[in-house]
Amino acid sequence: RENQFYQAAISNPNYPPVPPPGLDIQLSSQLPSLIASRNTVLAEIRLYRAQLSGGSNSASLSPEQRIRLQYGTSALDARIAELESRIGSLQEQLKQNQIQLANGRDILTVEQGILADLRPLYEQGGFSKIQFLRQENEVKNRQTEINSRIEEEQRLQKEIAGVRANLLNTIASSQRELADLMAQNQERIDSINTQIASIVSQLNQRIVDNNKQMAEIDSQLQQAQLTLSYQELRAPVDGTVFDLQPSTPGFVANTTQPVLKIVPGSSLIANVFLTNRDIGFVEAGMETEVRVDSFPFSEFGDVKGKVLSIGSDALPPDPAELRQDYTFPAKIELDKQFIQAYGKEVPLQSGMSITANIRVRKRTVMSIFTEMFLDKTESLTKMR
Repeated sequence: RENQFYQAAISNPNYPPVPPPGLDIQLSSQLPSLIASRNTVLAEIRLYRAQLSGGSNSASLSPEQRIRLQYGTSALDARIAELESRIGSLQEQLKQNQIQLANGRDILTVEQGILADLRPLYEQGGFSKIQFLRQENEVKNRQTEINSRIEEEQRLQKEIAGVRANLLNTIASSQRELADLMAQNQERIDSINTQIASIVSQLNQRIVDNNKQMAEIDSQLQQAQLTLSYQELRAPVDGTVFDLQPSTPGFVANTTQPVLKIVPGSSLIANVFLTNRDIGFVEAGMETEVRVDSFPFSEFGDVKGKVLSIGSDALPPDPAELRQDYTFPAKIELDKQFIQAYGKEVPLQSGMSITANIRVRKRTVMSIFTEMFLDKTESLTKMR
C-alpha cells in the first residue's frame, strides 16, 4: 500500500491520493505545493513573453493575466505615445523655426543689399546719416534674429534627440525589466524542479527500499513455512498410525528408515505375490477367492474379489517377508471388508495374512490327467 501511494504521488503529483493510516507523507505532501508554485511561475513567464511580443501571444493566458497584460501594455503604450507626441510637437516647432530662419535669411540678404547700395551715397553726402544708421541697425537686428533662430533650431534638435532617446530607453527599460523578471522566474523554476526531482528520487528510493524489505520478508516467510513444514508430517492418505518408531523427544529420523506406518481408513486391498509359475495367465479383472488365515476357510469361508493390478517387474527374494523366489506384486480388490463369523460381521484388519486363489482358466479333466502324466514322464527322464 505504501508503494502504491508513492507511485500514485509521483505519477499524479497535482492530486495525490489519500495516504494510508500512519504513513509519513511529508515528502509527497510537498509535491502539490511545489507543482502549484511552478505552474504559477510558468504562467508569469507566459505573461512576460506576451508583453514582450506586444500581446500577440495571449491565447494561453488566463482572464486575470489578460487584464494584467492589457494594463501593462496600455501603460507602456501611453508612455510611448506621450513621448512620440512630444517628439512630433518639437519637430513641428523645428519646422516652423526653420521656415522663419529661411525667411529671415532672405530678408537679411535684401537688407544687406540695401545697406551696401546706401553706403556710397552716405559717404558722398547724398544720403542722410540717420537713415543710413537706421538701415545699418535693421541689418543688425535681422542678423540677431537669424542667430536666435539658429540657436532655437539647435535647442529643438537637442530636445528632440533627448526625447527620442528617452523613448528608446523607455522601450528598452521595459524589455530589460521583463527579461530580468523572466530570468528570475526561470531560476525559481530551476530551483523548484530540483526540489521536485529530489523528492521524486527519495520516493523512488523508498519504493526500492520497501521492495527490498518485502523481498526479505517474503524470503523469511518462505523459510519459516519450510521450517514449519519440516515439523509436521502429512500422510498421503487418511488412516490410523501404527508401528511408530519415535518414542522419546529428540528422535532423529533416518531417510532410509520408516518412522511410522499408516493403516488407510478406506477399503482394504489385498497385496499378494505371484511366482513365475503363476503369473503366466493372470490378468487384471480376474475373479479371486481370498482366504484369511485368521479365519479357517472350512469354517468361515473366503472373501471374493478381483485382480486390481499386477506389477510390471519381478521383486527379488526377501527373507524378511518370507519370499524365497522372484515374485510379481499384485493387488486384489475385495468385494467386502469383513468375515461373517458366529452370526456377526467381523471387520478385516490391515496386516492379516491371506492366501489368494485366482481363477485363471477353465480346464477339462482329460487335460489335467495329461499334464500329470507328462510331469511324471519328464521326472523319469530326468532321473535317467
